[in-house]
Amino acid sequence: MPHPNEFFSKEFVLKLHRELRDADTETKVQFTLDYIETVKADYPLELVEYKTKTQLAYIYFQQEEFKKALPLLEEINELDVPKDTAGKHLYILLLIRTNRLLGNFNAAFSHLEQNLLSEGNPDKGFDTLDFLEEYQKLCQDTGWAFDPRFKAKIDFVVESLGFEAIDLDSLEMIDYLAKTNREWNIRMGKIILKKDISGEEKTQLFEDFLKECPIRCYRDYVKDMINHYKSRNQN
Repeated sequence: MPHPNEFFSKEFVLKLHRELRDADTETKVQFTLDYIETVKADYPLELVEYKTKTQLAYIYFQQEEFKKALPLLEEINELDVPKDTAGKHLYILLLIRTNRLLGNFNAAFSHLEQNLLSEGNPDKGFDTLDFLEEYQKLCQDTGWAFDPRFKAKIDFVVESLGFEAIDLDSLEMIDYLAKTNREWNIRMGKIILKKDISGEEKTQLFEDFLKECPIRCYRDYVKDMINHYKSRNQN
């Protein structure tokens, strides 16, 4: 059996997101279903079901057809994640966001509670920040006051990812953390993807990044990249 990560081929992904980028929902859905029909015999039924539901839910969400995305996202939330596939983090976020965009605020908050406050869900810095950002947007849309139970999660993100401590109220802090993380993630990604420069030039870009970046986890990653390029340049 091919690896589950190979379920959707590069050719499929490129066509869906490039050639069919501006196509209508029905075209994208039918293209997906036709493709799945050609590969499903190579995979277990539960994996085919999971991949079908997640892909269709994502298409409906991207097309802003939230009422069609919601039942699929609810079904995905109840499924076990097939072995060797990525977790449901993205689809839980989409479930929360879809409920918020549809005005189902209590349902959105219920899923946030379940994923942020449940003892059965181990904290991961970036995942926790994603959920906090959804919570901040939910409070913004509803006018709800900040729930102090989430304060420890903000502190966890600051400590685990290594943000600089600044004095903001809780909802402003979440907004600051999310925007700062997005900015420096994009900046780092652009350096990593540069292919038209020498190793020395890329090392210099990383060193400039290192001096300016306010997030420790990115600085640590970039230090490793600098050592990698310096080592390669010496060989």
